[in-house]
Amino acid sequence: MLAVAGVPDLSGEIERARLAFFEDRLMEVILYYRHTNVMKMMNLKEQLEERYGTEATSPDGTVEMAYKTYWIKGPGMTVTLRRITKKPAEELYVQYLHDELHERFKRKAGR
Repeated sequence: MLAVAGVPDLSGEIERARLAFFEDRLMEVILYYRHTNVMKMMNLKEQLEERYGTEATSPDGTVEMAYKTYWIKGPGMTVTLRRITKKPAEELYVQYLHDELHERFKRKAGR
């Protein structure tokens, strides 16, 4: 796993990123956003739905209490958008997870 402060993005929207590798290939990218409000989350949701041409799915609200999660199916990957309400501050991130590598990782880990 590799954690980086910031990313090569001139917009400055990303506070930090985390990258995870498996079998010498990039398996997961998590981008943590500076702005964590609900409006930012909804804008990201709309952008991701448009980019991948699909509608996000989400639990009905009876399960989630301190966070909100959306899942979007991308080409060969799963995209998770999550906003977590916690102290001292909220957290908003987008996770890109390579489906095939993740399945191989789970099999190897015995999950």
